[in-house]
Amino acid sequence: MNRNQIFIAEVKTQSPFGFKSKYSYDYLFELAANHGDWVSIHTNPLFGGSYNNLSKAAAKTNKPILAKGFHRSNDEI
Repeated sequence: MNRNQIFIAEVKTQSPFGFKSKYSYDYLFELAANHGDWVSIHTNPLFGGSYNNLSKAAAKTNKPILAKGFHRSNDEI
C-alpha cells in the first residue's frame, strides 16, 4: 500500500435506502479499528449512528475519527 494513501474504514449498520447490516455495531467497529488508518463513525440515526457511538469510538481507539453525518457546525461534534 502506498503510505501516501489513507484507508478510512466506515462503521455503518444501516442506511435509509433499505440496507441493514447483519453485523453488530461493535463488530463493525472492531473491523474498522483493526484495518483502517482512520475510522468513520456515522452520527445520524438514519445510518445507524449516534453521538454516543462517536464517544464510544473515541474511548476505544487512538486513530483519527471522522464524524460522518449532517452537522450544522463543528460544535455539534
